[in-house]
Amino acid sequence: MRKYQLLTALALAVSFGAVAPVATSATAGDTEAASSVVAQTEATHVQNGTEFTKAINNPDVAHIILDQDISSFLALGGVGWTIDIKDRELTIDLNGHDITAPARALDAIVIKSGTVTFTGTGRIISQTTNGVPAILTVYGSDDPAAENYTVVNIGPDVVLTQKDASEDSAIQNYAIAVMQTSNNHAYGVVVNHSGQISNTMSGIYVHGTIKDLAGNFPVININDNAVIDTRVTGLYAAGYAKWNLGAANLNGGTGLSIKSGDFTLTNTSVTADGEDANPKPEGSGIYAIGAAIQIEQNKGYAGNINLTINSGNYSSLNNSALLVYTDGTADSLSKLQAVAINGGSFAAQTDRPVIQVYQPEDPTVGTVPDQDIITITDGQFTSKVAAYVVDGKTLVAGTDDAGNSIWYVANGVFDPGIDAPANPDEGAAPGEEAGNEGVDVVAPDSGAISAAQHTYFTNASAIWAGVAVLTVAGAIIVTCRRSDKRA
Repeated sequence: MRKYQLLTALALAVSFGAVAPVATSATAGDTEAASSVVAQTEATHVQNGTEFTKAINNPDVAHIILDQDISSFLALGGVGWTIDIKDRELTIDLNGHDITAPARALDAIVIKSGTVTFTGTGRIISQTTNGVPAILTVYGSDDPAAENYTVVNIGPDVVLTQKDASEDSAIQNYAIAVMQTSNNHAYGVVVNHSGQISNTMSGIYVHGTIKDLAGNFPVININDNAVIDTRVTGLYAAGYAKWNLGAANLNGGTGLSIKSGDFTLTNTSVTADGEDANPKPEGSGIYAIGAAIQIEQNKGYAGNINLTINSGNYSSLNNSALLVYTDGTADSLSKLQAVAINGGSFAAQTDRPVIQVYQPEDPTVGTVPDQDIITITDGQFTSKVAAYVVDGKTLVAGTDDAGNSIWYVANGVFDPGIDAPANPDEGAAPGEEAGNEGVDVVAPDSGAISAAQHTYFTNASAIWAGVAVLTVAGAIIVTCRRSDKRA
């Protein structure tokens, strides 16, 4: 198995200043302005790279429809063989066709401001091996008050993909990268992803220098039925953003790699199939470690991590479903604010706890108050999580249809395949018979996490091997195979 790292080349890319969109209107006798208004009411059909680039560069064009595959737009505009879009309200209808970026393009399409919607059926394809590119690179504003400054919409039948990428490929890229301005801001960025991300190194990324916790910081919406199928990590939240995930499926080495941000997951499905690896904190990039959700508390990042899971399925084939660790410094301990599990199904590898918190190795640094930060009010789990169950709730042990042990919170939603208490509306009091043979009742307690959970690993590198690529209709899919070394 070859070992890979994502580099920080995108962090070295030129940061572009953005200009606020300017509205134009026609007046009586103003023939040029009037013709512009007419032009914006009509779709422009393109059949090759030259026509496509001219349409992109024409401010009077608001709707582009592909009539043929666009195989290249080399040297036809943009910066470094890249298409630039700025100050536009633009819809690009793939119309059953593909856009393939030139092999020399670091970023296929750069969106600096405006609202850009990709719709229809088709693919946007990157084929570069030049550094760490992105298929769509998105910039925001330096103005905290900028609202909807750069909005990117990905339609349900649009695929962002990498040409000829494979497990052993040297190609390292992101599907969507939210990048910083020269002043390290990205105000007014909104990404609405309803489509598919396939075969890229990583899916959606926010650069680690984006640290604004107030104002119109980036918002990433991953909508119902979206798909992400990557080779390292589905989402890499290095910089601060608000993430809203709906009923979408993620499958890969690691589903969510988090250093900063606010997350709400509702009916999301995440399956991690990467090889088990020990946490190894990084000042630039992240090592994926085989968990469905990986949280790294790192002093060099914005942090302020809040994770709310309302429902869904979260599982790791080789590690824990939720894994938390620090960079070993006292300054990192406050980076995780709260994890609230309000429901869902959580599964870990057989010998691993569902929730695993690694404490700093140096006892003088302090510890993460994990039992105060992580709270469980509902859900079902493949290992005991009593230490995190809130007061007034009860953790009940049972078995699933396959005879595997499982634990779930009384008064919650019960899987019909699990032996439930006789009176699930009331639950079972600690120490009382639950009413079904073979069912044990475990009371919530404040006992310490096991020593294994509090062991901090510092000397291991992560080697990723995504195994199966799970394709589920109407789902986000993530497959990850490499260590992500980007900020």
